[in-house]
Amino acid sequence: MNLENLRYPIGKSPIYNNLEELDLENSIKDIKELPDKVMDLTLGLNPEDLLHSYRPEGWNTRQLIHHIADSHLNSFIRFKLVITEGDGTQIKPYLENEWVKTADVDHDIDDSLLILKGLHNRWAKLLESLTKDQLNMGFYHPEMKVNVPLYNGIAMYRWHGNHHLEHIKIAINKVE
Repeated sequence: MNLENLRYPIGKSPIYNNLEELDLENSIKDIKELPDKVMDLTLGLNPEDLLHSYRPEGWNTRQLIHHIADSHLNSFIRFKLVITEGDGTQIKPYLENEWVKTADVDHDIDDSLLILKGLHNRWAKLLESLTKDQLNMGFYHPEMKVNVPLYNGIAMYRWHGNHHLEHIKIAINKVE
């Protein structure tokens, strides 16, 4: 597998022009089921196994799991900000490459797995409750200089979870 395929094993994140293009039901289902899939994949791995990476200079499995928790917490908050503050709410980007270097990431994955389980259950309930008008509202991303509709946020985080799930599978296959 070449470096680009290792970096994007399921391709790049899709962008939709309207809500009708998105398979909303299955997107929410994938978001809800992600924690169980991560837990199933990592069950029985020892701390050394979690240090394997999916590609040269890529994050290791432990960092990936903590990153998914960090990233999806940020996304959940972005969704809540839009719903409570309105369309065009500006979000604050974060330095994900720095977040994976903080001291809490040097520890086991159990806490992040617990975060993912609870977070994704709540997030799925929130997503299922959104009206068409709310799904068309978006957050303003100052780095991308674009308003991201929540339906595209759902698509991005469905992709993001599955993207890193594949990274974890690749890293685990290096262990076996």
